[in-house]
Amino acid sequence: MGNPRFVNGVHGVNGNTNIEGVHWTVQPPSKTAICHVDYKLGASANLCVIPIKITNKPTGNEPVTYFKSRRLRHNAIAEYLTIHELDHCVSVRLWAHKIVTDNNNADEDISPIDHLILFEADRARIRALTKDKTTDYVLKKTFATSKTSDGKSNALPLACSLDLGKQSILISNTNSTEYWKTLEILMRKLIVSGTLPKSKSGAIFRTKAGELLQDAPKPSKTSGPCTAMKSRITGKENSRVNVLFRTTAKLDPPQRKLRVEIDLVPGVKGDINLSELMLSVFGRSIVDLGNHNHLKEAKSLFIGLNVSRTYERLSNNPTTKAALTGSAHSIGNSALSPPSQKVITTVIVVSQTNQKETNSKKNKSSSDLPGAFPDSTVVDLKPAGEVSGFMNNDKKCSVAKYFRIILEHPHMPLANIGRDTWVPLELLKTVGATNQVQAIPCIGHMNASLQGRLKSYGPETNKTNLLDTANMLVCYLRETNEEMRKKILPEGNGKFELVNRTPIKEAPRPDRTKVSASATGSGLRFGLIYIQPKNLRSTSFQGFADAVDDLIRAQGAPGSGTRITTIDQNFAKLVAVIADVKPLLLPPSEDHPDVKAFYENSLDTIIAIIDERGRSKEEIRYLRAEMQKFGNKKVGAVVQCMNKRDLETDLDKTTGFPTHLPIGILQRLNVMHGNTNFAVKKLPEWADRKLMVVGAHISNPGSGAAASCPSVATVVGSVDATLMHYPGSARLQPTLRSTTWRHGRKNDKLKYEVESQILDLESMMKERIQAWIDQQGQTEAPHIIFYRHSNRDFDLAIRQAEMTAIQNACNEFDWGNGGSAPTFGYMLINKNAHYPSPYRNPAADTFAAHAAHTFNITDGSAKRTGHKYQYYVQSIPGDALKGTHYDTLTRYLNGNYQLDKNADVAIALPVHYAQKLARRMYDYFRFAATNSYDGLSSVQRRLEYADERAAENDGQMTAMMNEYLLNYGTVVASCVGAPERRNPWLGQLDGKMFYL
Repeated sequence: MGNPRFVNGVHGVNGNTNIEGVHWTVQPPSKTAICHVDYKLGASANLCVIPIKITNKPTGNEPVTYFKSRRLRHNAIAEYLTIHELDHCVSVRLWAHKIVTDNNNADEDISPIDHLILFEADRARIRALTKDKTTDYVLKKTFATSKTSDGKSNALPLACSLDLGKQSILISNTNSTEYWKTLEILMRKLIVSGTLPKSKSGAIFRTKAGELLQDAPKPSKTSGPCTAMKSRITGKENSRVNVLFRTTAKLDPPQRKLRVEIDLVPGVKGDINLSELMLSVFGRSIVDLGNHNHLKEAKSLFIGLNVSRTYERLSNNPTTKAALTGSAHSIGNSALSPPSQKVITTVIVVSQTNQKETNSKKNKSSSDLPGAFPDSTVVDLKPAGEVSGFMNNDKKCSVAKYFRIILEHPHMPLANIGRDTWVPLELLKTVGATNQVQAIPCIGHMNASLQGRLKSYGPETNKTNLLDTANMLVCYLRETNEEMRKKILPEGNGKFELVNRTPIKEAPRPDRTKVSASATGSGLRFGLIYIQPKNLRSTSFQGFADAVDDLIRAQGAPGSGTRITTIDQNFAKLVAVIADVKPLLLPPSEDHPDVKAFYENSLDTIIAIIDERGRSKEEIRYLRAEMQKFGNKKVGAVVQCMNKRDLETDLDKTTGFPTHLPIGILQRLNVMHGNTNFAVKKLPEWADRKLMVVGAHISNPGSGAAASCPSVATVVGSVDATLMHYPGSARLQPTLRSTTWRHGRKNDKLKYEVESQILDLESMMKERIQAWIDQQGQTEAPHIIFYRHSNRDFDLAIRQAEMTAIQNACNEFDWGNGGSAPTFGYMLINKNAHYPSPYRNPAADTFAAHAAHTFNITDGSAKRTGHKYQYYVQSIPGDALKGTHYDTLTRYLNGNYQLDKNADVAIALPVHYAQKLARRMYDYFRFAATNSYDGLSSVQRRLEYADERAAENDGQMTAMMNEYLLNYGTVVASCVGAPERRNPWLGQLDGKMFYL
């Protein structure tokens, strides 16, 4: 739907009451949802929207300054509404509008304009503030802070300006999505700011998002037999995590109803030390040195929690250097610590039972005491050893030394409560008193425990309690405002319904019958390289490597039962144990005879075992990249890397050597060489002609890459009749398309445009078609299915250019008996296509423009929620397939995935393979992808052009990187020209999926 039109400051649609066309998605239920109760919406009420600006108080000729800080503007507007007693009926929408000084420049300085939202019936409160159309008010408590060159801070007074002349009215009964979004914001505010309802089941709390929290109510005596829900989230008796009922209101305009959903969430009370919370959930193993197994789960527990520090400021005069780093704990600058949401505006709100007592004390918390820090929010968690020191009094200091205390758990992770502000968990506690509670923002691994509590509670037998909980929120909303009670939510009972957890019926997966490797024919000729642990000497490394070599040969020997892959038993044993990868970087020499043997023997596979002891994750990634570069570019062999830990699942108690190999290692090797692990079903019946499936992808370097690091474009294509084997082609291309200056502002800014087109697509398609012909022959032209991964928005010009390149490549080949050139279909694939939830109106689904057909595919683990993939089939004249054929074919490909028997794949496999090939390419020039140029010549690190010509730098760096990867230099290129071969790996790998 388009935006609502303006008529004399009023939004409207000619009074149309039909809202079935509203594009609205009701968020799907959580994984721990119990039920929902639907209430019919009555007549809608008009809404009033008033712009408000936060500026400085100009003096003399000083210009007006708009502030972009969301927190500063939020605090200023909150003070303004509180002073004028409007905080209970007015909601705020930040960044609702912006002013651009230069309309011709989208990157010009912008001035944010916020909106106040209220019911039109309450507009009289605003009109009473002033008789003028614009009202200005200078705040008394909220200031902006600016710093001078010498580090001193100045407080700038702020002014709030209401622009009543530009206020607008959103007419009720409109089919505009804007109206319902605005009403939802106001409704959330009413829940947050109203008087808390009373409940027989215990205290009630509310969150910033407009949700109510309470302890899980006890089962009703009249509701039948039931097991009472336990109050703790884990099996530990001292667990500090409680089970809470969360009640959430969700508007559903297309169905004209308000949906109240009840689910289970974990919560934690106030005034609880974070180290105690950590120990109660994970046990004492979390404090062991080097044990980071629970770090991911700990992040899901702590990130987002509102906390306060248990210590006061240590110094009032920190050094300027420490202040600039943002790491001086003694500063406690609120700019470095995100403020926790307090009382009416945040997650922590007092219960009804002690509200009078709290009001009398004016809600004082630990942050209100002299010398105390403001409350903060945990934004990250890291092991103590990974947090670097900071500057304190011009000396580098660690976190532990700074506090000058002996921590009880020095190896416990540190919490980041602001930019570079790391604090031990022992010195943090949850915000609020012990009778307050807040929900844990991310539950993650707690889902299983919560779902277990849900079954023990018995939702079907406790319908009365659940219905009372939902009615409580609706009654609360009706009491907050007269417009809500009379118009939007009239009296009436809701319709109770348990959340439907029936799995989504996807296309049935084919029979995954294992295929035994052939006992005849040539087998794998492999060598094994073992990289010793760092700074550790032992004589057992050779024995461990020999044991693994024997296991691989034993599984491929005749009479070994079900053989996963075939091993050439006549190939001589080849095992090398090295301390690091230095022998792999140097030319072969007699100094390292074991490594030299890898060059001299015609092996096709290298199995690399990396002993990760004493090495960081980054070092292990580097070793893996060097192993791949050695095998692919110097030897011409497929490389399978693994950590020693992967082989230690079952060790011999006497020798300490592995007794069996993980099956996945052998299956991956088998697929890389063009074989199958599982039986492949026949192609759909409509596939009466030969097919060729292609996947294409562009991978851009990450944020940690060096300047002008090239992007990688990859294309993989099937060569067999079953569409299971995908060799590939790869090219480097500049990351930037153009770089231009944006003028007309105080500080000029560079505008970067990323290249989204595969520039050398035609030559790569020629290589893929030729590879297909080598296997399938040239008597019949295939129909090509081209899967294009779209990692950014593609315009029609780019799509057309790539379609033209594909057609040109097809026209280069002559087919037998004067046959016509291949036909092709072009399909875009986008991630984050949300699968329809049980709350979603199917009629509201929209499809991308210019697509002849669309379909979604989700994996079995995601079920009703999560990220999916959406496919857009483009309309091409002469396309031999229909849109539904592409859907069926994609599911056929994904259902025959050869690396996992139980995998449910959502992305098209050819695109997945193209992504894997792109990642392998970055292994070949990891120094650029990680900005580690130290070991290279300065010529390759020097950029010729200035920043405003960054696109030209990208082109130059791409050319130099090609010289590096294709083994020709400037002098050689000037004599004989660039080599015709454009793929950086050796030709022996052209027909293999070595990149897996």
